Amino acid sequence: KDVARVEKLPLPEGLGEAAAEAILEERERGGLYKDVFDFVQRVRIPVVKKSGMESLALAGALDSFGIRREQYFTQNAKGEMFMETLVRHGVLFQESRQEAANSLFGGTEMVDVATPVPPTNYIEWSMLERLNKERDLVGIYLSAHPLDNWATIINDVCNVSCMQLAQGLEPFLNQQVQFGGIVMEVRRGTTKKGMPYGITVLEDYSGTYEIALFSQNWTTWGAYMEVGNALFITANVQPSRFGDRKELGIGSIQFLSDVNDSLIESITVTIPLTLLTDDLVLSMAELTSKSPGPVKLKFQIVDPEGRMNLKLQSRETRITLNADFLNLIKSHPEFSYAINE
Repeated sequence: KDVARVEKLPLPEGLGEAAAEAILEERERGGLYKDVFDFVQRVRIPVVKKSGMESLALAGALDSFGIRREQYFTQNAKGEMFMETLVRHGVLFQESRQEAANSLFGGTEMVDVATPVPPTNYIEWSMLERLNKERDLVGIYLSAHPLDNWATIINDVCNVSCMQLAQGLEPFLNQQVQFGGIVMEVRRGTTKKGMPYGITVLEDYSGTYEIALFSQNWTTWGAYMEVGNALFITANVQPSRFGDRKELGIGSIQFLSDVNDSLIESITVTIPLTLLTDDLVLSMAELTSKSPGPVKLKFQIVDPEGRMNLKLQSRETRITLNADFLNLIKSHPEFSYAINE
């Protein structure tokens, strides 16, 4: 059913409009695809080529079929990827069906085509690797964002975004700024005087910002600047030593995974009394039990009609603020949360 995403999103690279239309038309004609085998048996393989199938898998459009993306690109003992085996299965199945339909004797029996078995010897991709493949194909992140596990730091602790910094440092002159993001690109070099430098592209939810570090600054902080690192940066905006420009005087760089625990002491979730159900309590309990950590969990139950405001704190339960917990809160627009209150 995730194939329906092609109706609203840019088509993945390698999948043309004719292929997308063929997938949607067959789904309308024969109903939702039951699994990936049903998918390759029904869609017209000459129209949806192997490259198109690979693009769908990499973009996450086949996730709901229960096979991990890595499995499609894992080789068997013969050096053949499962995706190749899968596409060949679809071709053989469709040819068998066509031959049965065109039989001179009016036969309807098809040759049994064995269903391939997904490989189990796959190597799991990192979240960043998986998400980068999505963005490379479609232009945006689809299933998640690399920063989701540190969303509270980016949204509630940082006092400036990458987009704001990219628009100019003048508004923050003589101020301390805190921002974070994922290192997306690093360009290293040496000046004419033989001093090292590096230019790092940092990305958060708002956009990107280039950080240029020279000489001793690069020597001090350059080790943090590796693609894929999630960083939290504290700096002072100051006049540059060269001309009228403004520059960042970096005070500290930390990994977001480290500061997530040290900067966030508690989270207070505000819930209207009318939405406090047994199912919600069970969902909260299940998530907190799966993600123990150092953050205190507090609740504020409000009832505007009865003018009631009840504050509760769990003395024993402490959690890790991850994407699953935050998504549960954000799935209810009536909920809100506050950090360190």
